Amino acid sequence: MILNVLDIGTNFKIKENSEEKISVEIYNIGNVDTEVSYITVNGEGIRPTQEFIGSIEKNNYDTIELTINTTDIKEKETKLIINLFYKDSNLKEEKITQEITVEVMPQANGQGANKVIMSIFSILLFIVGLAILILLIKWLIRILIKPALNVLKETFKRRK
Repeated sequence: MILNVLDIGTNFKIKENSEEKISVEIYNIGNVDTEVSYITVNGEGIRPTQEFIGSIEKNNYDTIELTINTTDIKEKETKLIINLFYKDSNLKEEKITQEITVEVMPQANGQGANKVIMSIFSILLFIVGLAILILLIKWLIRILIKPALNVLKETFKRRK
């Protein structure tokens, strides 16, 4: 078996706190079909991923695209460990491991700017809503409560 990593993220660059794709080709150069093949991906700043592949016929290959989720990665590079597990002709489990170092790109500043803009918009919306509420209360006082108080005052004046 041969494991060939075609791409990780974009040109072997990944972003922190994101969902990234890994493309791999698996070649079965043996004389028999492989059984129960699966692949795992892990590394620092990567949530472990495992995907079942199934059997691969002899003298054939399979292309697989995996999805990984990254977390906070403080370094500018991180190492991914890709393990391919399969059973050989004697049904003995074999493992092929590839370690690949990828560049970590920080989150785009646009995402942080969007959060700031949304926060400012939310605050402004709250202030406008509060101002409308205050105006509504003043209007209710002027239209409903003051006339009612005047009626009560007139009623008490007449009783005296």
